[in-house]
Amino acid sequence: MDLSFVFKIVNGTSNFLMLILPTVSAGLLKSEAEKLQENIQNRILKERGREQESELQQFAEYVAARPMRFRFLRFVDLDWTMALQLLDLCIYYQIIITQFTHLF
Repeated sequence: MDLSFVFKIVNGTSNFLMLILPTVSAGLLKSEAEKLQENIQNRILKERGREQESELQQFAEYVAARPMRFRFLRFVDLDWTMALQLLDLCIYYQIIITQFTHLF
C-alpha cells in the first residue's frame, strides 16, 4: 500500500470527523437538556406541597419554553439530521444546475 494513499484516507477521515463532531456534540447537549427537564419534573413530584414546588414549576416552564437548539447561519439545524439536510441541499442544487446546463 502506497504511503500517499494512507495519508489521503487519514485526511478524508479527519475532514469527515470535523464535519460531523459539532452535530454530535449539539445532539448530546440536546439530550442532556431533555434529561434535565425529566429531572425537574421528577423533583416537582417529590416536592409536592412544599415552598420550592412553585419555583421548580416556574423553572420547568422556562426550560420548556426555550428548547435547546443550535442553528448554523439560521439555516441549518445542528443536530443528528444535519448530514441529511446537507445531502438534500447538494442534490437540490445539483438538479438545478443540471436543468440550467440543458437550457443553454
